[in-house]
Amino acid sequence: MRRVLLLFCSVLILCTFLCASKQPNYDNSIDLSEAYKIAYEEAFRWNALAEPYFITSVDDPIESTHVKGENGKRNYWNFDFVVESTSKHLIITVHDKTVVNKIEAKSNVDNDYIINIEELSISTAEAVDIAKDDYGLLPGTDWAQGYHFVLEKEGPALILSVVGLNEKGIMSRVFFNAKTGEVIS
Repeated sequence: MRRVLLLFCSVLILCTFLCASKQPNYDNSIDLSEAYKIAYEEAFRWNALAEPYFITSVDDPIESTHVKGENGKRNYWNFDFVVESTSKHLIITVHDKTVVNKIEAKSNVDNDYIINIEELSISTAEAVDIAKDDYGLLPGTDWAQGYHFVLEKEGPALILSVVGLNEKGIMSRVFFNAKTGEVIS
């Protein structure tokens, strides 16, 4: 009887550990603004004139237990920082509140696409709530899991988009004017 009880307790502890390890990692999930602050510190060390050019959330290539954007937060973010009027780029990956990768690259920099982060007036949490509630956006299930976020300039407009699936399971995006918070399309 003692062996059975010991075996039962061991299995219970193992199951508890395994179930707990599959819970989303909320402690290290961050929204776009928080991720930007972390990435910007690294970009500033690279070049004091560094400015954001493109920001996106990405799936965790290994773990499927991370937060998947339903609350406007993700564990993985990618940034492209540039130096105006040069060909200098610094690609930064933030994972669980830490810079885990940075790569220097050279490519044309179109100054019209440089992001002024001060203009961002809508949070990713607000944007995903509107996308879900008002437009029925569903979380992605395959190559893009959950909800993803992209901040970029398109012409003079600063655009925040929330990526997910429509009711037919087709990838869809809800676009926001990031300066005003209004839905564009």
